[in-house]
Order: sequence, then C-alpha cells, then structure tokens
Amino acid sequence: MTPLSRNTDSELFGMIALPDRAERAFAELYNRYSQKVYLYCRKVLGAESDARDVFQETWMKFHTAAAKNTDVGNVSGYLFRIARNLCLNRKRDTMQLIALDEIRHAVHDQPYEQRELMSLLDRALDLLDTDYREAFVLHEMEGFPYDEISVITGDTVPALKNRVWRARKQIRSFLAPFLEEMK
Repeated sequence: MTPLSRNTDSELFGMIALPDRAERAFAELYNRYSQKVYLYCRKVLGAESDARDVFQETWMKFHTAAAKNTDVGNVSGYLFRIARNLCLNRKRDTMQLIALDEIRHAVHDQPYEQRELMSLLDRALDLLDTDYREAFVLHEMEGFPYDEISVITGDTVPALKNRVWRARKQIRSFLAPFLEEMK
C-alpha cells in the first residue's frame, strides 16, 4: 500500500467514495485537519461539550458528502464551512453566553504570566460579536488567508478585513487595563 500522505486533499476527498480506499483516505484527511477544526469549534463555541459535539458532527457530514462523491475544489475550506455552519446553528439553537473561561491549555509548563494572558485573551474573545470572533479566530489563530475565509463564510474580503481589524481594536481595549497592571 502506498502512503496517502503524498496525495492532495482533493485526491483524498475523491478516494473516500472508493470502498477499498475510503477508510485510509478519510483517516489521512482527519489527521491533517482534526486539530484545527476542533480548535476552531472550541474557540467559536466556548463550551467544550458543544465543541466536541459539533466537531464530531462536522466530520460525519464531511464523510457523508465525500462518500456521495460531491465535487469539492477546496477541501479545507469546505470542511471549515461545515464546521462554521454547525457552530452557528448550535449558537442560534442554544442562545446562551459563551463561557471561554473553561478553556484548559494543553501545555502545563507555560509560565504563569503567559497562561494568565491567554486566559484574558479567551475572555476578550468571549466579549466580541460572533462575526468579529469568527473572522479573528480564522485569520489570527488558524492562519487562514482572507480569500479562504471568504469561501468559508461567504463574506467579502474587505468585510472580513474590517472585522479582524475591529476585533483587534476591541481586544486591545478589553486587555488594556490588564496589560497596564502587568507592567
């Protein structure tokens, strides 16, 4: 068996419709994107249980679409669009405040100040409007370029740039009092 790690996302997506390659192709795509998709869901939804549910549902919908041999040009964009839509649906359905203070960082040996700053950033994210938070998380935390975020969200690049800029500005204003104390 040849390693599938050499295949492009599009090739792997197409292989999921082939019974003899489906499991390995799906596993390779999962290995490539699972951590980023989970972190996206976690940052947008806040609650770990909601993020896990949406994460799992994202991969089920993704697999179903691939098994039907749906033609997708940008596999990662398609995957994040599914996650985004499910996150928005979950937020709409629950209509509850996001509690990002539940976040536990995997790296325990971070200096106290760094952990505290990350906790403050998480709280600042919680205060942002959903559109600003989503654009900020996708661009600044996940590293997506604006044109890819545009594919995921359906918004224009200028609108996304504006949202990220406003999110940065709001985060700075939220964090300013705390950063002054740390000096």
